[in-house]
Amino acid sequence: MDWIAQEHELITSAGVSCDRHKAIVRSDNNKYVGIVGKDYGVVQNVEFFSMFDIVAREKGATFANVKAFDGGTRVVAKMKLPILKNHYVRKVGDVVGRELLLINSFDGSTGFVGECRVNVLSCTNGLTTNRRESSFVLRHTKNVKERYAEALKVFARAERYFDEVLRRSRALAKKIFDKEKMKKFTAEMFPADAKTNKVSTRAQNQRDIVFRLFFEGMGNLGKSAFDAYNALTEYLDHKRFTDSDKADKANIFGTGRKMRDHAFAYLERV
Repeated sequence: MDWIAQEHELITSAGVSCDRHKAIVRSDNNKYVGIVGKDYGVVQNVEFFSMFDIVAREKGATFANVKAFDGGTRVVAKMKLPILKNHYVRKVGDVVGRELLLINSFDGSTGFVGECRVNVLSCTNGLTTNRRESSFVLRHTKNVKERYAEALKVFARAERYFDEVLRRSRALAKKIFDKEKMKKFTAEMFPADAKTNKVSTRAQNQRDIVFRLFFEGMGNLGKSAFDAYNALTEYLDHKRFTDSDKADKANIFGTGRKMRDHAFAYLERV
């Protein structure tokens, strides 16, 4: 992702300059990745992600990968924090992984965003509560000391979130869930058509897959609300799409993320 996001003047086919907006174009292929207001401040990927280099080393974190979506409109770097071996969700001995997603955009859709995720590694599925709790806007600065301070704040907030989501996940793991509750959960997540009240073949297939994963999914026992949540996240992460890029895009920005939010809130409520 070492290409440069260049600012270009917008001109109509009639030769009229659009002075209130500008185009952001990739330097490597000359394809535009965003149209933004004239005052929008572009921050290069390398510049943005380098904010976290020093603190990451201090915290034992590493960059796992960087992925571009929609041709580079949005770029996401996944940072892995040290695995927690003395924490648990369902049982003592669970190995808990923690991830911090750093998101840069060139179309003004997200700004600079950090998002936290927790994984119980026996399941390998992403665990989040809701976007408002797990996401936060990052303040970009060119001052080195201020960058370091901002990165420290990000890691501190992430640590608090990780502790909170683990506490709430343990509560779900203690909540007894049976077949009837699971059927209601799948119906909630894959509802009937609002107008006809009929369940489509696609929705029924999705219900059936998640219901089966409640009992047979990675690390699942078919006994708790956490098993129900894990069944859904396994479907979203590994079964919904055969294309991993499509799955990642949906789970970070789209319907997969919204379904996670809704599922966690529903399971805490019932």
